[in-house]
Amino acid sequence: MDQFKQISDDSDSDGDDNYDDYDDLHDDDDADFRSFHENFKQRSEASSTSTTQRAPRQREGRERLFSSSETSRNPLNAQKSSNSSNRRRRGEDTYQDQEAAPERAPVSKGMSRFFVTCHPGLEEVVAKELSSKEIRAQHVEIGASGVSFVGTLETAYNANIWLRSGTRVLCELASGDLDPLESGFDSVYDFVKHCVPWQEVLINAELTFSIEARVWSNSQISSTKLACTRAKDAICDYISDACGGVRPRDPRDFRGNKVKADVPLFMTLYKDRATLYRDTSGDSLHRRGYRSNLSVHRAALNEAAAAGLLHIAGWPEALDEWRSQREEDDDISPPVFIDPMCGSGTMVVEAALMAMNVAPGLVRYKNGGYAFQNWPDFNEDVFLDCIDNAEKKRIAEEEFHQFSDQKNKVTCLGNDIHPGSVSLAQRSALAAGVPHVVKVYQSSVDEWVVPPSLLESKRRSICTNPPWGKRISLDSRMSDVNRNRSGSSNRDSSYGGENGYNNEDQDNDEERWGGGDGGGDDYNEILPGDVNSTEAGDAWRKLGIFLKREMPNQSAFVLSGDPSISREIYMRASRKHVLGIGGVDTRLLRYDILPPKPKKADF
Repeated sequence: MDQFKQISDDSDSDGDDNYDDYDDLHDDDDADFRSFHENFKQRSEASSTSTTQRAPRQREGRERLFSSSETSRNPLNAQKSSNSSNRRRRGEDTYQDQEAAPERAPVSKGMSRFFVTCHPGLEEVVAKELSSKEIRAQHVEIGASGVSFVGTLETAYNANIWLRSGTRVLCELASGDLDPLESGFDSVYDFVKHCVPWQEVLINAELTFSIEARVWSNSQISSTKLACTRAKDAICDYISDACGGVRPRDPRDFRGNKVKADVPLFMTLYKDRATLYRDTSGDSLHRRGYRSNLSVHRAALNEAAAAGLLHIAGWPEALDEWRSQREEDDDISPPVFIDPMCGSGTMVVEAALMAMNVAPGLVRYKNGGYAFQNWPDFNEDVFLDCIDNAEKKRIAEEEFHQFSDQKNKVTCLGNDIHPGSVSLAQRSALAAGVPHVVKVYQSSVDEWVVPPSLLESKRRSICTNPPWGKRISLDSRMSDVNRNRSGSSNRDSSYGGENGYNNEDQDNDEERWGGGDGGGDDYNEILPGDVNSTEAGDAWRKLGIFLKREMPNQSAFVLSGDPSISREIYMRASRKHVLGIGGVDTRLLRYDILPPKPKKADF
C-alpha cells in the first residue's frame, strides 16, 4: 500500500498544515489486517522443502519429525493440497486461466518460510531488524503490514528474541490451491486435513490448538467464522482417524477456564489460494513482560509501535555511532533520548532497552515465553544458546556503564505533568531492569527545563506522543488469561475452544496482533489521551514552547493522529511518516527546530 510509505512535505504551507493530502486510509479497527491481507496477493506459491531439527534432549525416543528426507511427513513444509494431485490424476486443467503464482526464493534444506506482522508503515524498520547481525534472516522481502523471510529454527528464535517493532513471527506450514470443483468450505476442509500430518504437529492429541482465518476476494467463501469451523473440523477429524477416535483437547485449565492454545494457527484465504501458518510467538511480541503486573492506561502507545517510532527517529543509529566511536575516544559524549510528554513511559523504557542492548525477548523469556516452546520440534539447546548470546550482549553493555564515568553513560529522559504517569514510567523502568538509565520528571512541558549537563551532548533524539484527542489503542486491556484465543465454534469439546477474536461482529485485530499495552486493568486516573480537542491543542502549544526554548538546532519527532490538533505547535513539519496504529491513520512528524532569532539591538 503506497500510502504507508514515508513522504516528504516540500509545500509552502505553514507548520500547522493539514498533513496536506490526508490520505483516505482505513480508520476502523480492521485497518491493520486489511493491509496485512494485501501482502498475500503477492505471496501465492507452494513452498519447497524445509526442515527443522529436534533438540536431542527434548522428547527423546520420539520419531524424528522434521527430517528433510521425508518431505511428505514434514509439517513445516508448504505442501500442495491433495485436491491438486487428484485433479492431475483426473487430467483436469482447471487452473489454466488463473494468474500464475509469483516465483519465490527456493527454501534449502533446514530452512522454512516466515512472515512477521507489524503496524502499517513499519515494514522497512522490521526488515532492517531482520537483516541485523542478531537475527540474520535470509531473503527478506517487504510486504504490506509485514515482512517475509527465510530462515532456520535459530533464525526464528532470534527473531522472537530480538525483534522490537514486529508483532508476530508466523511460520508457514502449507500453501496450496483450493479445489474449485468443491464447495468453498468443503475445499477448505480438504486442504487443511491433508496439508500436513497433524498428529506430528499436535503430538497426536497432546497439544491444544486454536485457529484464526482471514478471507478476502473469494467468491465461494465469505464467512471467516465458518472457514475456521471447517478448518477445525478437518484437524479434529484427522487426529481422530489417526489416533483411534481421540480428539484434540479444549484449551482450558483444570478449573474450566479458557487458556491460550499450545499451537495457535493462522490461515489466509485469498481467491482460490490458502496459506496456513503456526504462530511461533503466541502472545504479541509487544507484550515484553515488564508491564505484566502494572496497570496501563488504555490510550498508551504499545511497545512495538514505540520501538518503531524510535527507529524512524534515528535513536538506534545514534547509539551505534556512539558505540563505534567510544572504542577510540573514551571521552566522547553519549547520546541522550528525550520524551517531554512521556505518559506512562513506553518510549522512554524502549529507548533505554535499546541503549543497554537488552533484547526485548530477555524480559519476556522470564515472564511467560513463547508458543514454540510447547512444540514437538522445539530445540531447547538452540533456543538456550540464543538466550545466552542475547544475555552476553546485555552484560557487555551493562559492564561498560557500570565502570564508566557518569558523563559517559547514556541517559533517557522523560517528563509528564501527571504524577500517576510518572509513577508508571518509573515502575516500568524498574521492571524492565533499566532504572539507572531512565530519569523521569514531573512538570508541565512548557515549564520543564532539561538539566544543562545533559544538553552538552550533540546526539539528542527527541520523540514524543502528545495527546491528540483520539485513543490509538482499544479499550479492552484486560489480561489474556480470560481472553478467547481459538477459532469460533460452538463445538468446544472437540474444536480446541472458542475464539472471540474470530467473531466477525467483534473483530479485535489490534488486540490480537500487536495493539494495546502490556497488561492489567485500565488505569483509572485521568491521563493524556482522555482529553478533548481544546486540551490537546493546549498541550501541543506548550510542546512547541518547550522545543523552541530547550531544543534549538535539533530535530523532534512527534506522533499525531489529528491534523487540526498538530497545527497548534506552530511549526512546519519537514517530513511526515505515515503509520497505521490501532486502526488509526497517524503521522510521525519531523520538526527541524530553528535557533532562536537574535534580539534586535536597542538604539
